[in-house]
Amino acid sequence: MLRWSHAAESKSHLSYSETVQQLKVRLEKGHHENRQYVRQQLHLAEINQGPTVFDWLVEIIRDHRADGSHSQDGVTLILE
Repeated sequence: MLRWSHAAESKSHLSYSETVQQLKVRLEKGHHENRQYVRQQLHLAEINQGPTVFDWLVEIIRDHRADGSHSQDGVTLILE
């Protein structure tokens, strides 16, 4: 079980402004074949649309729950 305390505060800190920063890093340092996709995601983040860093992390964790793509891990996520 994974208990994420102060999830609302984390969501606020990992919102679109942080997402824009992380996507800029990906654009600069990532593989050239991914640049078009990252540019699209960056554009969305700049207009406050699409998934945020918080969403990315929650999705990764949820992939490890009982019905996720890595269900053998059996992770339960509790956002508090």
